[in-house]
Amino acid sequence: MNIPKMLTVYEVAEHLRVNHNTVRRLINDNKLKAVRIGNAIRIQEPDLAAYLCG
Repeated sequence: MNIPKMLTVYEVAEHLRVNHNTVRRLINDNKLKAVRIGNAIRIQEPDLAAYLCG
């Protein structure tokens, strides 16, 4: 089974060179797909790639 890597909001923000609040806004606006695990929010690498490809 190939499970994609899960990134934190802060890791995505660092990768995109934006503030973590910008990443949270993208998630809340349904522009970036994310998964909530308890209180944590995680973004799968393929979902980040899909966002970047538009």
